[in-house]
Amino acid sequence: MSGTKVRKLVLGLVFLFSFGALAGCGEDAKVVPKGPNNQGFYNLGWDIEFAGTSSNSPNYLLGYQINVPAATNLEKIALIGKVAGASVHIGLYEDDGAGNPQNLVAEVPATPIAVGVNEFTLAAPVPLVAGNYWYMAVYDVIGKIGKDTVNFGTIKYFVHPFGDPLPLTFPAYTTDVFQYLNYYLVVAD
Repeated sequence: MSGTKVRKLVLGLVFLFSFGALAGCGEDAKVVPKGPNNQGFYNLGWDIEFAGTSSNSPNYLLGYQINVPAATNLEKIALIGKVAGASVHIGLYEDDGAGNPQNLVAEVPATPIAVGVNEFTLAAPVPLVAGNYWYMAVYDVIGKIGKDTVNFGTIKYFVHPFGDPLPLTFPAYTTDVFQYLNYYLVVAD
């Protein structure tokens, strides 16, 4: 094997062991390099399309915790749609330190969902400190999003009419367990 081929093989194995173990579907939120030539953008959450399709009821603000391992800037909030037709209103809430959503730090206004990757660019990047955040979404009609068919995570939710503004502080809620959905954040160095 030539020196160039050996270097490419070694670099490929380093990448696989560095990021491959973190990028498996259905595992807890992970860091995955994103963008052509790894241009400093990363996805945090579940960005590899799941085989299943969720049927998220309208008028429930519901979501999952996503870990941000280091200080970064939030550029986009994203999901993978399975069926077009619903609109979604998304909020990102900081964690209160005890595993609960607390204060709204970023949001995507009501936006129609397309089939496939939906990455909603924020008006301006939002600085995030390292820690846990809650990706919360509410739909106007049944929202069909990619759903893990094997792994489950803790969700928090409450009844919230789609047309109402997102609460600045997360109110009383219900906790349950549900399959992970294709929700993720796009962040930059």
